[in-house]
Amino acid sequence: MQTLKKKLTKLSAISILTLSNVMTLAHAEHVHERADSHAPVGVMGDHLMKKGEWMTSYRFMNMHMDGMRSGTDDVSSDEIALMTNDLGGESMRMGNLPDGSPRIMTVPGNYRIAPLEMDMRMHMLGLMYGVSDDVTAMIMLNYIEKEMRMQTYRGMMGTDVVGRFTGETSGLGDTQVAALIRLGSEGVHNFHLNAGVSLPTGSITESGSVLPPFAGMMGTAPDETVGVDRLPYSMQLGSGTVDLMPGFTYTARENDTTWGGQFMATLRLYDNKEDYRLGNVYEGTAWVAQQWQSWVSTSARVSVKSEGGIKGRDTVITGGNPLSDPANYGRDEVNLLLGVNFLGNDGWVENQRLALEVGTPVYEKVDGVQMSKDWTVALSWQTTF
Repeated sequence: MQTLKKKLTKLSAISILTLSNVMTLAHAEHVHERADSHAPVGVMGDHLMKKGEWMTSYRFMNMHMDGMRSGTDDVSSDEIALMTNDLGGESMRMGNLPDGSPRIMTVPGNYRIAPLEMDMRMHMLGLMYGVSDDVTAMIMLNYIEKEMRMQTYRGMMGTDVVGRFTGETSGLGDTQVAALIRLGSEGVHNFHLNAGVSLPTGSITESGSVLPPFAGMMGTAPDETVGVDRLPYSMQLGSGTVDLMPGFTYTARENDTTWGGQFMATLRLYDNKEDYRLGNVYEGTAWVAQQWQSWVSTSARVSVKSEGGIKGRDTVITGGNPLSDPANYGRDEVNLLLGVNFLGNDGWVENQRLALEVGTPVYEKVDGVQMSKDWTVALSWQTTF
């Protein structure tokens, strides 16, 4: 894996190369708006609207994961294959027999599938409305695409590789609705409350196919995948529960510098219909931005996130993948992120924003065995009317 210095250098270069061509979109001064009047694109619910004002937005986020980790240490795929599988001995369907009946197999006592890489891409459509100068309503719709590349090992144990395959899921994610409520202002400092709810519109019963440890035997081709009834928790698209999302946001501005901070929580209140609940999530972030012209600013941000483990279990989710075990969820992480914001000030681009933020973890500690985060990219377009 790349060193932190190389990652940040690469991500900074991506920021400049990707967005340099939009710098010609605006170059006139505008007294009412600034490029840095919004937080970096990775911060949601950071500002209030004026009464009667609308804002629509499209955000794209890609999180890339690479390799496996136990605690704070990297773990190789072969090491995964030698680890004990606590789900071993259970029964699961792995495809169907020639007569169409389900092929029921016993889950091996060692992990037989090692995740290699994963990409989670989110397409987010947002709408904000200023109910008053002190209250803003917002809604966020999410479409999620998940792609995990994995390696299968032969038989019940050992490190003889069968081959590699890719698992995919996609669909509507959970929907967030929220109110932003102004708490007050003091000089250059502003404070507001985030009061949100996440609605369970994302599926938690996604099925798929895997390359089995017996590929090439039992009437299957060497590279033939077989259907399983349910994919691991990390490949599902939602939480299955109505979740509270309270938070607090602080912003400030002085001359050409803005800064701020936000704390957000996602609280799971009950078990979903599959008898489990995802862990609570707590995230704090702080940022500083510098405006170079009224139409361009850059930012640096740090985020600290703690995600609890899964409580309960969906008994349909089983198998030789460590991510099928609810014990392998829950993590703490610290991320560093760099961003750039552009604001159109004239002509057809007036009141339109384009923003990019890239980041990488500088600290990760996971419960059990999990995938390691590598980098994230977030791109946003916004317009106000």
